[in-house]
Amino acid sequence: MSDLRSFAIEVATKAARNIGGTVREVLLRTKSQAYLFGQLRRRFPNHTEDELRGMLTLLKHDPELEDEDFTTEPRKPTKGREAASDPCWGPRAAQLATVIECSPPEELLDIAQTHLRWSRNFTIQTLAAAEDAGLLTYEAHCWARSDAVTKAKIKTIRVERTLPVKLSAEEAHWSLSEAMAKLAEREQLETELKNFAREQRARIVETQKEFHRLLSQANLAVEQRTVICEQKTDYKNKTVEVVRLDTKDIVEARLLRPDEAQLELGATG
Repeated sequence: MSDLRSFAIEVATKAARNIGGTVREVLLRTKSQAYLFGQLRRRFPNHTEDELRGMLTLLKHDPELEDEDFTTEPRKPTKGREAASDPCWGPRAAQLATVIECSPPEELLDIAQTHLRWSRNFTIQTLAAAEDAGLLTYEAHCWARSDAVTKAKIKTIRVERTLPVKLSAEEAHWSLSEAMAKLAEREQLETELKNFAREQRARIVETQKEFHRLLSQANLAVEQRTVICEQKTDYKNKTVEVVRLDTKDIVEARLLRPDEAQLELGATG
């Protein structure tokens, strides 16, 4: 696996040097990953596809990777210098210049592939000829036509960023007022939360009681209901009986209490 890793780093470093940028940027680009995978398959045919792809995945997130940066180096094609002096490269260099206005190195190869159907090495050779002929210039980390360098070498757009800004006294006072208001709002919400929790706990207790009542009712097949009864007071025998009228059962029988022993008006002894 170490041989795989070393070879992949070597190929990625060469690619970063050729197109400009860092080694990790090459490892993270989708097209570069496809290129690296192809090189690994040719060099290590006995390894499975999962092993090769897994090694590339680990490598691009490896914190110990020495991430060399070739962005600031002058962009000089490493191939094709000898061929660039051949007269046949002149028309090809002019053809390449027609499809480029202002492109970073990593995009130039894609542009040539898309518009001209050129291979990577062929593009590098033609790029050398175009540079020698003065048709293309490398400035501000971009390849551009010599006649378009002054107007297209820098691209300016507006973006938004969250950055620290010094507040005025009024703005700082307003922030303090808002902070105090938020503190009061938080305390109110905490009070409401406590009240709500207290109400919910009471509901839970009542629900639990109702649960036990219904469960007992289901097990005993008996329910407590209001039933019309008749109470008979016998002053002679000094007893009281309560009889339920639906079943005629006696539900209570007891002696008169002292406060009940006196015969009421209209009652028969």
